[in-house]
Amino acid sequence: MQPSFSGYNEHVSSISAPRSYLLIVLVGLLAACLGLAPQPHAARQALEAARQALEVGASAAAAARLERAAAYFPWRADLWAEAGRSALAAGDLAAASAHLERAAALGGISEADLLTLADAQQAAGNQEAASALWDQLLQSGSLSAEVYARRAALAYAQEQYLAAAADLQALVLLRPADTASLYRLGLIMAALEPNTAQVYLTQVAAGDFSQASFAQDLSRRISTARLFDEPAYTFMVTGQALASQAEWGLALQAFLQATQIRPDYAEAWAYLGEARQRQPAGSPQAGSGLDEMRQSLALDPDCLAAHIFLGLYYERRGDYPQALSWVQAAAALDPGNPDLQVGMGDLLALQGELPEAQAAYEQAIALAPQNAAYPIALAQFALEQQIQVRTLALPAARQAVLLAPQDPAALDVMGHTLVLLGDFFNAERFLQRALQNDPNYAPAHLHLGAAYLFMEQPALARAHLDLARALDPNGPTARDAQRLLTYYFP
Repeated sequence: MQPSFSGYNEHVSSISAPRSYLLIVLVGLLAACLGLAPQPHAARQALEAARQALEVGASAAAAARLERAAAYFPWRADLWAEAGRSALAAGDLAAASAHLERAAALGGISEADLLTLADAQQAAGNQEAASALWDQLLQSGSLSAEVYARRAALAYAQEQYLAAAADLQALVLLRPADTASLYRLGLIMAALEPNTAQVYLTQVAAGDFSQASFAQDLSRRISTARLFDEPAYTFMVTGQALASQAEWGLALQAFLQATQIRPDYAEAWAYLGEARQRQPAGSPQAGSGLDEMRQSLALDPDCLAAHIFLGLYYERRGDYPQALSWVQAAAALDPGNPDLQVGMGDLLALQGELPEAQAAYEQAIALAPQNAAYPIALAQFALEQQIQVRTLALPAARQAVLLAPQDPAALDVMGHTLVLLGDFFNAERFLQRALQNDPNYAPAHLHLGAAYLFMEQPALARAHLDLARALDPNGPTARDAQRLLTYYFP
């Protein structure tokens, strides 16, 4: 699979030939072959069919027709190259590599096509061949930026962060305004060398970029942490910031450095354990994290982070009683933390202890009465358990909307509650407001779809259920949307 990060597609598209140019080439070839080819009529037909396929974006058909045409003109490197490009666009990696290699052997392949061949080789898993082509292109220099972008993406995907940083540094020298690459480089350096990271993060923060605010926040955190003159603490701070953005691979590197600098840093060991659990399957850094969390507790039996992460550890494994015991212990260490009360409520609900779960959610609200997240959690609990919808879910949903009238989660939970109470007109109103504030909020599409089913508007219902499924393809919202789609639209 082609690894990518923000900005990669831009690099690829910048070297793709425009379709109009390709059509001109084909028309020229068509004219040139008339009367000259061994089978001119068949050659003319193949080229004409290729032209038509390219016009409508039918890459697979175009590749097949171009290959047929190239058989009549085996010396035409440009035909083989175009067949290779079309095959790659169609996802036929073997054909793409074969056609482009033939064009290269004829000596008529452009550097852009060499880059395309490298893409095909990499996508097919032939990394050694792709690397050799990249090295060849770097020697010529004209497509160096594109090569560095690809090498950096691959190194990052393989968790070779130093190599990725080196290629990104070369890339930003060639493209100083490439904010996406500056941002990625800043994140890598935050995990490896926080002091260096600020050079890149401040440039990102000063520009118009989607992650500019986080870049500014991360740079500020690094500056503040450095005031304590404790490198392990700086790595801890950067690791937590990276984890908040789901950059768990980089976060692990930061936590690992914190434990190496300070082997007695209990909290860093706990976070390192959690980061190991968050690594994708197959990652050399993946693991249960249990040893690291036990090390944390050995250093500090009252380490709050270790208790919380051990609760998550057992919850992920379905051992809810064990998970609950660790979360309860964490709540005893930090009794003013409403999130721990919600965590207890969730685990108690999973075990069917509904009165105790309700009490935990209500305690979270009491601890933070101005935060809409906690009445939302209480309302969702009542809705999921289908208990006290009018007497518990409805007042909690109202409280959430009063606290956060523009929050799509608050508006959605109110809409969902009204659907279950049969007030479909007002449910539609709240759910539409939720989607006005966030058109991609999948639960609101799900609940609006359900409302339209009851309102006997199947076309609208199906449209919103389809959107709910598409916006949360691997989550519970998609599962519920699919269940309704299967039942009502078999």
